[in-house]
Amino acid sequence: MSDVRNQTKTAGYGLINLRGSYTWKQVRFDLGVDNLFDKFYSLPLGGAYVGQGTTMALNRGRGNPAWGTAVPGMGRSIYTGLTLKF
Repeated sequence: MSDVRNQTKTAGYGLINLRGSYTWKQVRFDLGVDNLFDKFYSLPLGGAYVGQGTTMALNRGRGNPAWGTAVPGMGRSIYTGLTLKF
């Protein structure tokens, strides 16, 4: 934890990421899911919210995050890819 870098204490966490690919002739298909169970976590080196104003609002009408709140990590992310060789 570093006060100079606005790092806050964060709880431990574990994420499950799935990735796979299939190649058929000159075509490759890729598919992946990061953070499969959409686990909420705070980034240990992500810094903290220190700004104020409407741009920091989590939801309209709910106000701003508290000063020094840890930045949350990314939620579930799904991606696909297609590669052609010619």
